[in-house]
Amino acid sequence: MKLNHLSNVAVLALLAGGCANLPSVGPDYHQPATKAPAHWAESLAGGETNSTAETAVWWKNFHDSELNSLIARAACSNLDLRIAQSRVREARAQYSGAFGDLWPTVDGGGSYSRVRAPEHAPVLGTLHLPPGSSYEDDLHLGGFDASWEIDVFGGKRRAVEAAKAQLSGAVFGQRDVLVTLLGEVARNYVELRGYQKRLSIANQNIEAQEKSLVITQHRFTNGLATDLDVQQALTVVSTTRAAVPTLESPELLT
Repeated sequence: MKLNHLSNVAVLALLAGGCANLPSVGPDYHQPATKAPAHWAESLAGGETNSTAETAVWWKNFHDSELNSLIARAACSNLDLRIAQSRVREARAQYSGAFGDLWPTVDGGGSYSRVRAPEHAPVLGTLHLPPGSSYEDDLHLGGFDASWEIDVFGGKRRAVEAAKAQLSGAVFGQRDVLVTLLGEVARNYVELRGYQKRLSIANQNIEAQEKSLVITQHRFTNGLATDLDVQQALTVVSTTRAAVPTLESPELLT
């Protein structure tokens, strides 16, 4: 029995070693070569650089606490990002399952029970047991099972490669969602600040133009300006005021 056991182990070892040298199903994957220029095509104007950019917290370069808060809240509450994160977890589970299929499967189980038979049972009644004998007994059960499907043709190894590629795709998909989300938040915030600044400048221009209109009216009253000058000053004020409602739109300021 011992020799047979050793021979079986040797056969399994030879099969496992031989499988490593067997060709796998389908062609091997080769990453396509992508060439990118090492420098900008045009001369740098001053703001660009060929050095490595810090993309992890790029929005902090604006030094705006409100933008930092919006970025943090968007990253925690965005549903698309949560879906992408769940896809990554799903791909990791699939990869673990595919990788586990390469190895033997071992199952084991056991149970214990305390059995008590009635004293007046038909079988026990025919037995001449000494007084005080116990009608209880311990029952132990155990089982063991092992199986291993050897990957002779490489189908399982290809499944592992596919699961690993899907995991990488899910991770990059999550990064894509995150980069897009943070970019949209920052872009909308910058546009909002721009409209708020334009509104402030427009109000300042109206204040200055109204003062200029009053001066022109006084000049017209004293005969130092014409009615055309007054109408032109009034037109300038009216034109600037007409642009304010557009800048005060709730869609832009909220």
